[in-house]
Amino acid sequence: MIKLWFLMALMVYPTAPTIMYKGFYAYETLEACEKNTVNIENFIMDTEMKRNRKLFYVDTYCLEMYVFPGQIEEFKKHQNKKLGLGT
Repeated sequence: MIKLWFLMALMVYPTAPTIMYKGFYAYETLEACEKNTVNIENFIMDTEMKRNRKLFYVDTYCLEMYVFPGQIEEFKKHQNKKLGLGT
């Protein structure tokens, strides 16, 4: 098993009955994950403002997770996008 840090964002809206969540990327270190929390929060805020949602709260967390080595290999094969480990 390989340890990764998964960046999770939680959003709360006054009009929504539940907490919404989105996962953003996996990182090889906690430091890399924490470095990207502000960027993700800003991205979510910009997106929600463009949708004309002015009242919401967002918070991000880096969650420790374990994956099988084969999952990392498969992920790296499809890493053509700018999303991924260590970005």
